[in-house]
Amino acid sequence: MKRYIENQFGEFICQATTYPRRHRRQILAEVDAGEATLIPFDHDAAALAAKMSAERAWRDAELKRADIELFKVEDRDSDGQAQRWRAYRCALRDYPQQTDFPQCMRPSAPDRS
Repeated sequence: MKRYIENQFGEFICQATTYPRRHRRQILAEVDAGEATLIPFDHDAAALAAKMSAERAWRDAELKRADIELFKVEDRDSDGQAQRWRAYRCALRDYPQQTDFPQCMRPSAPDRS
């Protein structure tokens, strides 16, 4: 389910995409149809949007790090390590889609061996 957050400028943010005010009618129709939720602007929503942005930035940096680690492991052909790093990358990609994002637990990186 989509989750829109209204910012102080009347724009709507959903999954790192900002929609201008002119989309308000369409967004409200999605909310009325039960396809989305809307968090109207207030200071709590602004804090949540900032937290979501920070968590996405962390996730993006971790994806880059995971790619590097996976390449290193594949070069060494380490037993099972590559699969653990692939699973971690999948968990990182899925992280923002969790229903309680950004309050949920972050994925844990595999141990380096």
